[in-house]
Amino acid sequence: MSFKTLLRKWHTWVGLLILCPSVCLSLTGIYLIESTAPKESLIAGTSCNDGPWIAVSSEGIVGDALSVSSAPFALSSVAAISCTQTHIDMALDYGPIASTPRNQLRWSMIPRPFDGPIRSLKRTDNQLTVGTQTGLWTFNGKEWASIIEYKPTLAQAIYSLHAGWLNGNSFTWVWTLTGVLWCVLSVSGVWIFVRMIKKPLQKQD
Repeated sequence: MSFKTLLRKWHTWVGLLILCPSVCLSLTGIYLIESTAPKESLIAGTSCNDGPWIAVSSEGIVGDALSVSSAPFALSSVAAISCTQTHIDMALDYGPIASTPRNQLRWSMIPRPFDGPIRSLKRTDNQLTVGTQTGLWTFNGKEWASIIEYKPTLAQAIYSLHAGWLNGNSFTWVWTLTGVLWCVLSVSGVWIFVRMIKKPLQKQD
């Protein structure tokens, strides 16, 4: 048996061996990326400094601080909420901060110059304070300033990439498409393999 034939057989059988785990990883990855929050679950919430409260749940926006139940962004990605007498701010996990005045619903997106999931969000007058796993930042309505900052570790950067975010921008659709194509390649590979082993058997008959 030549080295080329041995390599081809090794490639074929190892490919079949990892087929099931690969398809499982692809399908579960697609599910996790595309799935929404389970029913009757709380995503994030807070009370306003003048009494009312607001929360994001699997059913949408709830509470008496806003009279709407939806928003022009994915509510499942909301990581933290801040509510004052004048503003409501929602930090998207790896993305920008959505902000609107309370007296006139008008959402605007505030891009951020740092990466990583947001852990805390607070507005004082016109200043936002944002906390992540790598630091603390403030936004005065025009520019960001760092209070304390740590460089993200390689593992944190890889985790953001694995979750489908890069520099505050989502590319989860790329992972979904990759997972679908990998499943198609797996199924077509099995079909080709079955046809290949059928031909020698048919010749023997």
